This record gives sequence, structure tokens and C-alpha cells, in this order.
Amino acid sequence: MNKSKYIIVIIIFLLTCGCNNNEANKIDYNLNIYKSFDEIIDIYLDKNAKKIALNDEKSDNTSISLEYSMLKNEQYPIFGNNDIVYNKKINNNHVELSYNYTEDEFINNNYIMSCFENYEINSDDSSFSIDLSGKFKCYDNNDINNINIIVNTSYDIIDTNGEKSNKGYKWNINRDNYQNIDIYLKLSRSYDNMIKDNIKHENNNIFFGILKIIFLIFVLFLIFKIYKVYKKRTEV
Repeated sequence: MNKSKYIIVIIIFLLTCGCNNNEANKIDYNLNIYKSFDEIIDIYLDKNAKKIALNDEKSDNTSISLEYSMLKNEQYPIFGNNDIVYNKKINNNHVELSYNYTEDEFINNNYIMSCFENYEINSDDSSFSIDLSGKFKCYDNNDINNINIIVNTSYDIIDTNGEKSNKGYKWNINRDNYQNIDIYLKLSRSYDNMIKDNIKHENNNIFFGILKIIFLIFVLFLIFKIYKVYKKRTEV
């Protein structure tokens, strides 16, 4: 086997054996803001981190890791409300937590209130904003390397310090910056106004369309009546 064939075999092996851990030990926090707040938290652990997390159950360590908590405990999306739990899916080393909030529920988001030192969520008739700063407290006792926060929305963006990506606006929390986080996003409620305007415009189009049809029927009726009168006179 020549050198090029050896290289191809090695590349295929690396791609298929799971030796690349760039996607492991990270969290993707996805927030889709439309008429509601759709939150999906994807936790990716390598086998070693999962094993350590599950072993926390057998240890006397009073400081339970984030990984263990995500894997074994029920998670509550709304701060102070233990009656509602996240939808949880576990597939090998991937854990997915999801919940669909109303706006009033999201203001008491448990993940935000528990993990961020400073948080401010404001809502009024014209805008909605999220302002998170200070220390990311959930980084203290876990093996997570990166946390990606991705917000996708149909609302107009008034201001943000997030990085624009094909998935929306993105922020990254890692070992270098978790002591001093700065995440800001302000949305306009013009989306609501746009929907109302579109509905009004469509209703107007329907109304005027019906008027045109009635007018056309009336014109055709007049033409028919005139034709009958004309035909009757020509027959005399």
C-alpha cells in the first residue's frame, strides 16, 4: 500500500472512530424568539466526562457537577417553579433539554437567573431586551470547555453585541472569558406591527376583491339586460 493510501485510511479512521473531541464537552444554548420563546439546550459530553459525571452520584462530593445534574436530575426551566420540568432526551453522550416559554415565563428563566451573576430582562410595548454580565457561575464545577449561546428571531434587532451567524446571533463562553461575560440583545416589536399590517392589508385586498366581483356581475347584468332590450326591438 503506497503512502497516499495510508493517509486516506488514517483520515477515514479519524472521521469514523470519534477521536475528534471538538464537539464534546460543550453546551449549545439555542433560543428561538418568535411568538414564544423556544429554548433548546444541547449538552455534548465525551465518554470520560459522562463517566465522571455519573460517578458523582457515588461520591461524597457535596458540589455536584453541572454534567451530573443535567444527566440525572430533573431540570426546572422556570425559577421558583418545580411543577414544570424540561423535556429531556438522552442519546449516548448527548443530552437535550427543551422548553417553550411564554414571555412572562421567560422573564423568570431559571438557567439565566442561576448561571449569570447579573441579569436583566426588560419588556415593554415597543421592545424586548436581554442584558447579561459579570461571572458565569455555572462554569465553576464542570468539565465543559465551551458554551455557545445562539439567538434566532424574526423580530428586528435594535442593538446587540452578538456575532452574526447563519444561525442567528452568537456568543461564546469559555475558560478565558467566563469571569466577565457581556451579552446584550434588544429586539423591536415591529414584527407584531408587521403582522397586523399584513393582516389588515390582506383583509383590504379581500374586501376590494369582493367589490370588484360584485361590480363585474352588475356590469354583466346590465349588458345582458341591454342586449335583451336591443334584441326585442330588432325583432319587431
